[in-house]
Amino acid sequence: MKVLVVGTRGFPSIIGGVETHCQELYPRLSLLGYNIIVARRKEYINQTNSILEYKGVHFIDIPASKNKYFEAIYHTFLSIIRSRKLKADIVHIHGIGPGILAPLARLMGKKVVITVHSFNYDHNKWNPFAKFVLRIGELISVKFANRLISISKPIKESLEKRHNCSVQLIYNGVNKAVFNYDTNYLTSYGIGSKPYILALGRLTPEKGFHDLIEAFAQSGLSKKIDLVIAGSAEPDNQYANKLKQAAKEASVIMPGFVSGSALHQLLTHANLFVLPSYNEGLPIALLEALSYNLDVVVSDIEPNKLDLIDTDCFFQLGNIDALAEKLIKKALKGTKYTYDLSQFNWDRIAELTASVYDNL
Repeated sequence: MKVLVVGTRGFPSIIGGVETHCQELYPRLSLLGYNIIVARRKEYINQTNSILEYKGVHFIDIPASKNKYFEAIYHTFLSIIRSRKLKADIVHIHGIGPGILAPLARLMGKKVVITVHSFNYDHNKWNPFAKFVLRIGELISVKFANRLISISKPIKESLEKRHNCSVQLIYNGVNKAVFNYDTNYLTSYGIGSKPYILALGRLTPEKGFHDLIEAFAQSGLSKKIDLVIAGSAEPDNQYANKLKQAAKEASVIMPGFVSGSALHQLLTHANLFVLPSYNEGLPIALLEALSYNLDVVVSDIEPNKLDLIDTDCFFQLGNIDALAEKLIKKALKGTKYTYDLSQFNWDRIAELTASVYDNL
């Protein structure tokens, strides 16, 4: 069975929740015998990831518009057109934005699977027209997908309630922690002389890092503990530029995109993990933090409210005072916990996705 994957920027070494999801899922599906082809966005390919294959997954690099409002839709259109030449049996679309082109894939005789990672129209980075188009994308996704997948219970429940449709719940996953007690990466950025709070994610408004920087400054903890925000953004991103300036003024460390052994070091040595997000599907960064037994502070949006996290870990979304209080209460303790993450096993997730394909 040949599956064409669209809606992701691509992988490896490309930051993003959908990208991490695909990087973990598709090599496993390849091992299960599926012929996986991922359509990557050519603009994100560089010397570090310019490869034709990754762990059994094949890549085709297709241009995408440089305009953020048309990037995904243009790339998805070209990718679906290519699906005929590739003779794909299934087109697996990630996201409700790219899902707007599901009818095109159906017209070409393809079975369509759509994974809904989040309600993107709630993200602050989009203007009113873009949010309108994303809502249309959701409606079209629901109507034209042969199978709908949700990565979290809140997304599944919302879609089924509002659209009277059937949605399969297949969680995001997390790998077993790889503890790295080396400190060479940390010291290269001046991290480790004090305990530190860690946050991970793309530098976009919906991640709420502006709230975290403000709360950290308000907490007065900077003499006792550092704040490290690891993540990157697209070039010339005005929000990211303002965030970096605010971080500089508050003595916050921002090392940029981190992966591999460097990320393992950051997670191994952190005192506390913070996720102040305004919008999420099921945050992989949070699952990673839990796999490293970290205490966490997270915003009280529904996708963050995992049953295995104590209620004391949540703060009211956007409440700077409440977030500062949580930092003061938890940051210096460095308490470790053990979480049961068995339901977020990537091998199991691959098996469930395979069953969706087989049923088509």
